Amino acid sequence: MSLTLSQNMFDEFDSLSEKAWREKIQHELKGKDFEDLFWSNGELQIEPFYRLNFNEHYERYNLLLNFLRQGLTEGWSIKERFSCKESSNEEILSALECNTSSIHLNDLMELEKLLEGVFLDMIRLNVAHEDWPSLLTYLQKTNYTKCNITVDYSPLSQILRGEINDNAWIPAFKNLKSQLKEFSNSRLLCIDVGFFEDCGATIVQQLAYAISLIHGYYSALDEESIDDLSALTHIQLNIGSSYFLEIAKCRAMRILFGELLNSFSPRHNCSLHSFLIAKTSKLIKGNRDPESNLIRNSIAGMAASLGSCDEIEIAFSPQQKGGRRIARNIQNLIKEESYLDQVIDIPKGSHYIDKLTFELVRLAWDKFMRIEAQGGFFAALDIGQIQDELKEVALKKVEALNQGQQTMVGENKYLKSNSQNSQWSLIQIEKGFNIIQINA
Repeated sequence: MSLTLSQNMFDEFDSLSEKAWREKIQHELKGKDFEDLFWSNGELQIEPFYRLNFNEHYERYNLLLNFLRQGLTEGWSIKERFSCKESSNEEILSALECNTSSIHLNDLMELEKLLEGVFLDMIRLNVAHEDWPSLLTYLQKTNYTKCNITVDYSPLSQILRGEINDNAWIPAFKNLKSQLKEFSNSRLLCIDVGFFEDCGATIVQQLAYAISLIHGYYSALDEESIDDLSALTHIQLNIGSSYFLEIAKCRAMRILFGELLNSFSPRHNCSLHSFLIAKTSKLIKGNRDPESNLIRNSIAGMAASLGSCDEIEIAFSPQQKGGRRIARNIQNLIKEESYLDQVIDIPKGSHYIDKLTFELVRLAWDKFMRIEAQGGFFAALDIGQIQDELKEVALKKVEALNQGQQTMVGENKYLKSNSQNSQWSLIQIEKGFNIIQINA
């Protein structure tokens, strides 16, 4: 049979209705209930099979995702974190030789010695905003102006620490922005979605709070160009080990950012694109079983890559021997042996992941709209609404882990001999927020 370009190779096969699929599945269950195959994570009902039947919302999100996909590249940057107090120039050079292309520097000191032989115009440099003055001095001294800079400036963090109130962060933002003008590809405004995840937030909460926070920032900076603000924004996600949901979360974040930016009527369509930085979550790591942590880190790293994140950092325990090399090589294996950096948006066309993505977008957008109707993110923060919502879900997570209802291999199930179950607790931090912590 010859196949012309206008033909579909599947046209010769009869299509099956959803009813036919259900009947076939029911037959294979041998008397068990079809409804038993459904399960819920508390926010989403996961179905046993999916077909291509998008509703009106899904069609809109799919069109937007198709546009946003055009701004993606095949690969991502491998990111590593170094402390200037503890790391050496040799460690950094070794990491760069092994495909690391984004480094985060903490506790800046002796930069001339630490960065000797490092071609800064070929990598991305990341620093906390407190460390930016030291880095700026070094860059001006060495005449590096073409390097890519990310400054993690988070007004929310300053507000929670009590350093500033309300919109007192705006002058600092504008000053940092003016300093970064001379650098070709800089990022400044940090949206730390991982903070909400540390506090126990569900995926829908993470996405909704992130979009509401961005809306609050952009609304306060209404004198600034929305196109400039988009170009200066980077979004940091924590990635857990719920594989398909984490892939969907990354893709949903892109759609939500595009939807939000569209409401500000940017001059350039490219402003709808977001810059996503992924880091493997602290909540998927235990204290007793390094091998299980390795598996969970690998799952999270793959989810971040399939979610088309721009940078990925595999977190590791400093006490783990060879932890830095192992963390880096997880990504090298994903790239060099699995070739996940060779295709843009690999999940495209998976009805399951697409529908998970679009349902997360719908639920998060609905929650975002409810927050805005009540005055926005900072109004909800002031009355403790966000803190209360997070504490409620965090307590449920801690209880489920401590009672073994939520399994964490090597920590509360399938323990090594003579090991005790790990215990989780809530630790109160600033402004009524609590983070989940596994006890040593």
